[in-house]
Amino acid sequence: MKYLIRMDDVNPLMDKYKFKKFLELMDKYDTKCLLAITPNPKSKELIGENPIGKDEFKELIKILKKKGHSFALHGYTHENIGKKTRFLDVRLRTSEFAGLSYEEQYKRIKLGKEILEKEYEIETDIFVAPHNTIDKTTLKVLEDLNFRVFVGGIYPTFLTNLFFKNIKIIPQIFWRPRVFSKSFELLLKPFYNPCVFVLHPQDINDFTLKNLENFLRYKKDKVIWKI
Repeated sequence: MKYLIRMDDVNPLMDKYKFKKFLELMDKYDTKCLLAITPNPKSKELIGENPIGKDEFKELIKILKKKGHSFALHGYTHENIGKKTRFLDVRLRTSEFAGLSYEEQYKRIKLGKEILEKEYEIETDIFVAPHNTIDKTTLKVLEDLNFRVFVGGIYPTFLTNLFFKNIKIIPQIFWRPRVFSKSFELLLKPFYNPCVFVLHPQDINDFTLKNLENFLRYKKDKVIWKI
């Protein structure tokens, strides 16, 4: 059983002190993660009390690249301007993309990709949608923009592969990291391997860090970050 830690909402306006605490813990256990970057944050929920700022964020990205972390594009602005949908999910979720035209989705994702490449020298073929929510049009856009992996939705990869051949969909059903029993791991493994855990900079607190450290203490050798 493998695990992937996905840190969403990484952006130039996130709280630098909360994110620093997260990184210190990852460094302590010599563990890497998938950092999902929102390049042009417009959503209030992404803005921290102590924003890191664009210049310091650029330097941080250089450090993270040297340490070997992986990167994904996490939307463009993270605004809920799309329609609510249950695509790849059973819950009705808000979206930055679902319901928008192909042209509008293409424009937004291409702009986000270009910012990562030009401003941060990050080339990635992994996409993570705000709120994990997309539609079929989004998958077509991702394919046309040469994305290889979408991390989101709740359905096992072997099912989604039956319907979507040109992009790999890795599901995410759990939030904060936690240690499962061996019997529960055996139940999960055929369907959710890797098992994806999600964190956000704005949610980092003592409780979250305690759970993360407990997970890393027992499972750090099972953590992957290359997908």
